[in-house]
Amino acid sequence: MNNAHSHITFVSFGRITVGTVQCDSIIYPMTVFELAQDTVDYVKERPGIHLLLNFSQVDIVSNILAGELLRINALVTAGGGTLRLCGLNRNVRGALKAINLDKVVEIDDEVEGAAIRFARSLVA
Repeated sequence: MNNAHSHITFVSFGRITVGTVQCDSIIYPMTVFELAQDTVDYVKERPGIHLLLNFSQVDIVSNILAGELLRINALVTAGGGTLRLCGLNRNVRGALKAINLDKVVEIDDEVEGAAIRFARSLVA
């Protein structure tokens, strides 16, 4: 299943859905809110989703994104699903760690194999 949204593309691989962020920078509030809304809309239609957000194409983010990711995580977990992040460069990881997002959402440094590791964790 492949759905294209303005700032993110979703592709399902078995039990895991990978949302690849299509922006190189997420610094403007409008971009943050559009990305978040695209993701929220997708998640609301799929209770129990196991969502892996891939940030490998993103170079820089606003700290506003961290709050939106917390909101998305709450929605995903309320529906019985799980949220993980992958592909964060040092700048993006630093911005998200500043509010301890890494304590709430698991972050996989590697993009390669992240969906497989995520799927395996669901079986364990």
